[in-house]
Formats: sequence, C-alpha cells, structure tokens
Amino acid sequence: MAVQRFLGAGWASVHGPVDERKLAIWALESGFAGLLAGPGPRPIDWVGLRSQIADLPFELAGLWLQGPNAGLGSAQEGDRRSALAAIQSAVELALRLGVKLVVLEPGAIPVSGEVPAEDLTDRSAGWTTDSAGALAARCGPGRDGALDRVCRALYALTRATPELTFALRPSAAVTGLGRPDELAAIFEDLPDRGLAYWHMPAITVCRKYWLGEDPGVWLEQFGDRMVGSHLGDGSNSAIDLPPGAGLVDYGLLASYIPRSAPLPGVLELDPGIDPGEIAGARAFLSKFGL
Repeated sequence: MAVQRFLGAGWASVHGPVDERKLAIWALESGFAGLLAGPGPRPIDWVGLRSQIADLPFELAGLWLQGPNAGLGSAQEGDRRSALAAIQSAVELALRLGVKLVVLEPGAIPVSGEVPAEDLTDRSAGWTTDSAGALAARCGPGRDGALDRVCRALYALTRATPELTFALRPSAAVTGLGRPDELAAIFEDLPDRGLAYWHMPAITVCRKYWLGEDPGVWLEQFGDRMVGSHLGDGSNSAIDLPPGAGLVDYGLLASYIPRSAPLPGVLELDPGIDPGEIAGARAFLSKFGL
C-alpha cells in the first residue's frame, strides 16, 4: 500500500470512545495506524493519549492546525504576533507528543472593504463563480505584502524548530494564501527550510469549481514535496465526504504517491457520516493502493 492510513481527529472525536486509550485501540481495530492530532467537536487529551499507548502499535501522523492562521499575513503587527503565538503553542504540543510534522495553512491576504464570506465550502454563503472570482480579484493588491510577511514568519518558525517539518496545504478560503502560485512563491523564497506540502484533494476539487484551478496542478507542482494527504472526497461545496462519493480523481492522486515509503493518508470525514461507511471507504481506497 502506498499510504499508511490514519483517521482524522474531527470524525474520531465524535464517533470514538471518550477514554484516550480506548480511542487508540478503536482506531487500530477500525483498520488505521493511528490518528492525525488536531481539534475536533470533542477535545482529545493528546498528551494523555500519548502516555497510554506505549504498548500499542499506534502512531500519531502529525499535528493539524485548524484555520488559515490569517494573522500571519496581516499588515497589523498585533495580528501577526497573535497568530505566531498560537502556532508556537501548537509547536510546543507537537514536541511534547513527539511528532515531527505540523500541517497548516500559511496565512491569508488582507482585503479592503467588507468580506461577507471567504470559505468556499460554506453552503450558506451563496457562492457563484462570479462572486468567488470577484473576491479573488480583490486579493491582488495585498498579495505580495502578505506573502512577504508570511515568509518572514515561516522563516522564524523553521529556524526556531529545525527538527519539525511544516507542511503547507491548500486553502478553502478565497483570501487564503493557498493557491498553487502562492505556495510556489513561499517554497521558492524559503528553500531548505523544512517546508513541505500536504495535499487536500477535496479542497482542490472545490477550488476548481468556483475558481477554475486545475486540481492536477497541485500534484504536478508539489508532488515531490508531498509528505501526506487527506483522503476524503469533495464536491463544489462540500469536503470530508466518503471516498467515492464526490469528484476527487483518486487514480490521479495515487499516481503521485511515492512507492519507496508509505506516506500518511488521513481519512477525515464529516461528523455526520455513520461509522458503517468506514469499511466501504477503506475498500474503495484499496482499489487505488491508497
């Protein structure tokens, strides 16, 4: 198998046992190597979990930071400090857990005027291709400044914790610095700084629908930097669907997964999806070697 499968913390926190050790055993018995640590509807004591699994073949794939960390790209110093402090707190947790990978969005572009909605997966936002394109166009004036500030912040983070890998991911937010050209600019500006790429196929499908971005471009540009991928499916306005229920091209994804060593593949699902879907999801992914 080309990937080592993990469960996402969001779905697991809703459907798994409350006791941390039982949660770890439940994940293993469900056919997964472990969990991707991160936030969820029910908080998980990750440090407590780590202390109870020494005798289990259980792993934490890494630490997932929620949200776009928008303040990293802000023109306001206070916003940048707050965002950096939140990330540094997460870094401290990663070090306590003994994980080497932190997955995050690199920041957001400040946009003048009112922004009623940013998240392309927000079904209540009433997105059209025109409204999504208009907001993307408004990002132009602030893009270069935001990129510069984000690169400075990432340089400081990677310099302070060279033992960690920071994986940047696509953004579901129109204002997020998560377009292919923006991630490419960050990687170019910070070579050899412990930065990598985490693929989000469901989000790339959503961005294709509203912004016209080719999902294959992400893999073509960053496949050699990829250190993991989410495995949930997606559509024009939804992510975290069971594999096979949306528009993700799993054959394309599988073709970019290196065969030399398994990468973590994380199945994060919408909390409303029934646990009975897991067996079918695993069977579907196995058809592609995922």
